[in-house]
Amino acid sequence: MPAELPDNARIAEAIRSVFNKKRLLVFGDVILDRYLWGDINRISPEAPVPVLRYRREAQRAGGAGNVALNVAGLGLGVGLVGLTGNDKGRADLIEALELSSIDAAGIVALDDRPTITKTRIITGHQHVLRVDAEEVGPIDVASGEKLLQNIEEQLSRGIDGIILSDYAKGALSRERCGSVIAKANELGIPTFVDPKGADFSRYRGATVITPNLAELELATGVSARDVDALIEAGRGLIQEHDIDSMVLTRSADGMTLIAADVIEHSPAVAREVFDVTGAGDTVIAALAAARTVGLDWADASHLANLAAGIVVGKGGAVAVDQASVLQAIHAQSHGLMDSVYSLDELAGLVGEWRR
Repeated sequence: MPAELPDNARIAEAIRSVFNKKRLLVFGDVILDRYLWGDINRISPEAPVPVLRYRREAQRAGGAGNVALNVAGLGLGVGLVGLTGNDKGRADLIEALELSSIDAAGIVALDDRPTITKTRIITGHQHVLRVDAEEVGPIDVASGEKLLQNIEEQLSRGIDGIILSDYAKGALSRERCGSVIAKANELGIPTFVDPKGADFSRYRGATVITPNLAELELATGVSARDVDALIEAGRGLIQEHDIDSMVLTRSADGMTLIAADVIEHSPAVAREVFDVTGAGDTVIAALAAARTVGLDWADASHLANLAAGIVVGKGGAVAVDQASVLQAIHAQSHGLMDSVYSLDELAGLVGEWRR
């Protein structure tokens, strides 16, 4: 069945007036994203490979760090717990997070592995190569215990929701997932999971889980080409693992809310797609923010679709921000296309930015 119609005015009011009163905890795999831009105009005389003439570079927080940036961009307080190496990559990552007012004190440094770093080499609008520096797998017992201690410390300061951002890099073991979800349920705090891998039993008891089509296909064994069958398999999966609901992200087809007694489809917001990197991080941040402040599923899904539509129109894993979301809501509410505004409409938009 289709979802109830979202209310743009209600969403905008929540963003302006309520988001700043809430605080979320993000627990997951923290990644440093590096981007190198340049021009390719020739082939090397030394080997049949292109030569990139370096122009510029940038560094951003990725993985669970990008989820935290999205939460902060939407205006909520946020604490981040995860793992890095004890190296320059950690210092760069912490600096990027703290510039966005993210509490990064809960990030544990490991001496036996580097900070996970993904370096993307880009010419024009095209990725030509990605270089990953990482060592993944189980961590030592003491570091695992330190992660849980840091989560307890965050909870003691007051947390309204927890996002588990799983990139299968080692932070979210089965035991730690179970411990965090159980503690959250005990305290009445909702948990939102961006899953990874074929075994969703590790997220037993979560409030919301947000797989994409490929992830749900892997977890259920049902082909993503048969979406109706996949949705039913997803319903069976959440019932089996005592998960309240699932939000299946379907790219250009939007999202589907799957619960024991309801299936609701929310269409995507049409935007030109430049780069889908980080869209899943934006979706779970927006969903968690919306549900934490009490918005219903129609409004929460619409906000997530709007936010995702904004970031896929940019390059790399870029966090969404309040001004961009409010601008998109304003444009949609007034039937505006692209960047064309009347003088009165522009005055209203400037007012949104000033607020």
